[in-house]
Amino acid sequence: MLKKIKNSALEFKSVRSLVIIAMLLAVHTVLSIVGSVRVSDSLKISTGFVATAIMAVSYGPVVGLIFGAAGDLIQWMINPTGPLALGLTLNAALAAMVYGFTLYKKLPKKNEGEEGRGKSTAEIIALRAYGAFSAIFMLSGFVMMLLAYTDRKTKVYSTSYYIAMIACLVLGLLLAVLLIAKTGMDTLYMIRVIVCVSLINILINAVLGTYWLADLYGWDYKVYFWPRLIKNLIQIPINSIIIYFVMQAFSNNRYLRQMIGA
Repeated sequence: MLKKIKNSALEFKSVRSLVIIAMLLAVHTVLSIVGSVRVSDSLKISTGFVATAIMAVSYGPVVGLIFGAAGDLIQWMINPTGPLALGLTLNAALAAMVYGFTLYKKLPKKNEGEEGRGKSTAEIIALRAYGAFSAIFMLSGFVMMLLAYTDRKTKVYSTSYYIAMIACLVLGLLLAVLLIAKTGMDTLYMIRVIVCVSLINILINAVLGTYWLADLYGWDYKVYFWPRLIKNLIQIPINSIIIYFVMQAFSNNRYLRQMIGA
């Protein structure tokens, strides 16, 4: 752990690293603002975690701590959705640091077939289509589930809505399983990612994040904790799969591997 902290701190001495960190901060800001959906006052789905995970693999926990805080402050300055909550800024910093401790210089095993060895162009296109449709179906089902849960007191959804929601989730998971089976997943790395995402979603986002929001807005902690916990639990497999395949892409491409020095 101490070695990771030391090596991560030394990343700030490299001009190349500083340039890439700045680029990832910009990507994080765009994903957090453009690639996010606010379901309710207390629930928001964001894709900014992808840039944070890439940063964590590349530069570790110390950079992650600063990256997370800076990313949250920049996002608030560009697109303020309420008063500045330093507690949530701390959460963002802690989450990026956890990513850093867990994923620093770690990538899944290289998948030779993904680069075309032993696979035709049609097979590679099919694999990428599986991934794209899996993400679309799972995210659609996830958003539908959150809407049904958060709107349950004010709106009644039809049976067909729930059937479509379940169908999206099932199709997304089936396509993800098919993709994993065909590409030969690094199981140990996937477990590492799931543990990392679980710690962040449950302890930092659900438990601590709800506390900061309840304190900021005067909410009843218990009332808002459960929907936020459910949202974060549902998001664990989705975030984990997305992070895994993003890192698999880095592992399979020598230029991307060189960029992060893994």
